[in-house]
Amino acid sequence: MRHQQGMLAESLVALAIGLAVTVLMVSIWIADSTRRATEIDGRLVQADLHAATRYLPTLFVPANAIEVVDQTSIRRTIGASAVEVRSETGIQLTHPFSTVIIYLGRSQSQTEDALWIFQDRFGDQSQHALMDATGSMTVSADTRRVCFTLSDPVWIYCHEALPGQVLYD
Repeated sequence: MRHQQGMLAESLVALAIGLAVTVLMVSIWIADSTRRATEIDGRLVQADLHAATRYLPTLFVPANAIEVVDQTSIRRTIGASAVEVRSETGIQLTHPFSTVIIYLGRSQSQTEDALWIFQDRFGDQSQHALMDATGSMTVSADTRRVCFTLSDPVWIYCHEALPGQVLYD
């Protein structure tokens, strides 16, 4: 009987150690999965920012005139739209045969705020969300440079006036 009491005690100790190791492994796994989810989310945001940084020069470089416009002007230009203008200011780019407006907005299908691009080419109007942006957008400009800042994700995009471009602040 004495021999079996020792086996029972050893089994209980082994079971307790196994349970402790299991709890430790599960907590490490949870922490790692949370970290990976954060990393993946961060990579997606970075991918959006890199894509936007590559895309915006295709809009800014050929523009003849760049102007900071208020919310009322944006609404007047885009007309009756499914996109709700959320930013107080935006940037209007005037190309030889088109107008582009960059602003913060949301729609029924894009329920979170996003950076929106409105394009009017020969009367053909289109809009698309460039990237999610849940914070605010501010625009600053002078005669040489225009910059806009997003607060979430934290991002600043600036464009220096090229020869032949006119910037209105």
